[in-house]
Amino acid sequence: MVSNELLSLVLTMTQDQVQDFVLDYLGDGYEVVSNEHGIIARNKLASDGVVTLVAHLDTINDHDGDVLVMDDLVVEEDRFSLKDGLSKVLGADCRAGLALALTLSKELPDGSKPHLVFPRNEEVGGIGAYGMVKEKCALLKEVLNTHALIELDRRNEYDYVTYHYHNNVDHPVIQLIESLGYEEVEGSFTDIVAFDPMIDSLDKTAVFNLSIGYYHAHTPKEYLDLFDYQQSYDTLSKIVSL
Repeated sequence: MVSNELLSLVLTMTQDQVQDFVLDYLGDGYEVVSNEHGIIARNKLASDGVVTLVAHLDTINDHDGDVLVMDDLVVEEDRFSLKDGLSKVLGADCRAGLALALTLSKELPDGSKPHLVFPRNEEVGGIGAYGMVKEKCALLKEVLNTHALIELDRRNEYDYVTYHYHNNVDHPVIQLIESLGYEEVEGSFTDIVAFDPMIDSLDKTAVFNLSIGYYHAHTPKEYLDLFDYQQSYDTLSKIVSL
C-alpha cells in the first residue's frame, strides 16, 4: 500500500519538484525520457501482460501559485484532507494517482512492474500529453500499446471512464473490473484522451481512467478516502496478476 510518508511528500511538492523526485525514485530497471512534456518510463524487464499507468504531475495548486506545506495536511486513519480555512486544494487529483503508480513500481515483481507515463500540465488542457504525442516518441508508442493503459485520475471508488475509446467488452481487464463492481461513467478529459493517435488496437489494449478515492477535487474541501484508495491499490494488483 502507499505509505503516508510518500503521499505527504508528493502532495507538498511543486510540479517541477515532483518531476525531479520521480526521476530519483525510479530504479535502474526503467528506461526513462524526461523533458518539458513530462516523464515516460519503460520497465526494461516487462513480461507479457504488463500494464501502463498514467498520472499527471501537476495539480490545480501549480497553476494558482499555491504550494502545500506539511502543516497544511490533516492525516487521519481514514483520510487525507486540509486544515480548515485554507484556500488551497489537497491535490490528490492527481498526486494520489502518482504515489500509487510509484508504489507499484517498487512493490511488484520485476516482470510485472508497470510502464509509467507522467505528463505535465493536464489541468490546463493536457499540454504535456499532447506534447508527447506531437514528438512521436518511439518509447511512448511502445509503452502505450500494452495489455492495459490505465490513468489514475478519477474521483470516487468504483468508476471507470473510457471517454471516446470503445474497449473490447471481452478484454480480460474490462471483464475483471466490472466483476469487481466498477461501473462505466462519463468523464470530460484526462491525458489518455490525447494518446489516441498512438494506440494501435483496443482489442489488445484496454484504455480507461480508474477511480482512486478522492472527492471534491479542485476545491479546499478535497479529501482522499484511504479505504477507497486501498481498493484502487487492490484492484490494480489484481489487474497486473492477469
